[in-house]
Amino acid sequence: MKGFGRTTVEIINRLFDRPETPPLAFLVLLMAVLSVSTPGFFSASNFLGIMQQAAPIALVALAVNLIIISGEIDISMGSMVAVLAFVFAGTAQSIGDPWSAMIVTILCGAAFGCVNGLLTTAAGVPSIIATLGTLMVLRGALLILAGDMTLYAEGAARFFGTARVLGVPVEIVLMVVLTLVFGFISRQTAFGRYTYAAGGNVRAARNLGIPVDMVKFCLFVLVGIGCALTAGVFVGQVASMQANAASGLELKIIAAVVLGGTSLSGGRGANLSPIIGALLLSVILNATALNRVPPTFESLILGLIILAAVTFVGLKSRL
Repeated sequence: MKGFGRTTVEIINRLFDRPETPPLAFLVLLMAVLSVSTPGFFSASNFLGIMQQAAPIALVALAVNLIIISGEIDISMGSMVAVLAFVFAGTAQSIGDPWSAMIVTILCGAAFGCVNGLLTTAAGVPSIIATLGTLMVLRGALLILAGDMTLYAEGAARFFGTARVLGVPVEIVLMVVLTLVFGFISRQTAFGRYTYAAGGNVRAARNLGIPVDMVKFCLFVLVGIGCALTAGVFVGQVASMQANAASGLELKIIAAVVLGGTSLSGGRGANLSPIIGALLLSVILNATALNRVPPTFESLILGLIILAAVTFVGLKSRL
């Protein structure tokens, strides 16, 4: 019996040592409390809405999660999604085919990712500075070109926010499929192992012959592709856009990754971390809406939760 008890304790300790376990436990606890305290929260339609709200954040956060694990960061996602949303909506409405429009948008997103990757790996610019520049350039260009124009999406342009696959919203299907793909990449491929190695000790990784720069370049491209998918979902969900669309989205994406348990210092994180973080953000925003908390308090609440999560991780590391 003593051996069984010791084994059980070891399993529990190993489980809670995983980065995604504490935020998952907090998410389950929070949903249990809200189900009792908030009328309308515990319903299938509300849970479906929470997942739909989490999907556009998660589609980018899965790639951002890997780039943070590798020791880099990308903060240009909000501007990229805004530009790509205009690209997707305009193309879809012109040709009437959402899938062809998405291919065009993915190519554009990959091109933006290439720019960030080259600035970071080839030019040696710190990733936070390079992507800050990209954020400002893309947003500035969109403001100049679009101005005060409002783009109303209809027909094929709304496919990725309104269509369903076997009764399930297509954005949720995309989130599940992409989670499985990134799970395979991070656990079953050399690329995934190289990503963790680069974030854990970049000098040692280079000494072992790991192509660190190529790995990081590819990760920036993946972020661009994730932004393209999010742009398609974003257009379908909001239906109308202006040049300031998706402002602040990059903060929610990074918050989802951090809340999910991924370390900003690199080398530590899990594939489910951004999904858990995105769901946690959506649950919190959903609860504030159901409890009629003014939208002006949204940033304050999210900021306090992020600070609490980062503090918890720091204290856990010290202990």
